[in-house]
Amino acid sequence: MTRDGADATVTAEMALADECLAAARHEAAGGFHRRAVSSVCYAVFHAARAALARAGIEARSHAGVRQLFGRHMIMGGAFPDTDARLLRHMQKDREDADYAHVAPFGPVEVEAAIACAADFLARVRRHVQSTP
Repeated sequence: MTRDGADATVTAEMALADECLAAARHEAAGGFHRRAVSSVCYAVFHAARAALARAGIEARSHAGVRQLFGRHMIMGGAFPDTDARLLRHMQKDREDADYAHVAPFGPVEVEAAIACAADFLARVRRHVQSTP
């Protein structure tokens, strides 16, 4: 990935992350908790892809993002270990929200997920802005 390509990817992925987080807030306000959980997961996914892109790494699947983010961003010391758990947790919650007949997501759980995602997006934004 070229520097210009990485910059464009970082910008696009962060825009998608912001859009997904805004959608999650809107869905939560409307009482669409399962849908909000799914949007939160995608916000985290796109932000993680932005961090990887800043390092010149491209991941295409959720599993690939988790694996590469762990290897390069967490083991490399750019992000705390808790972010590995966040990525796993968000993916499981999205699968439960999208596919489980009964998913335990109410307003409290959704607001907590939105807050975690917002914190993660802020960490990623600081990282991509401070990394050449």
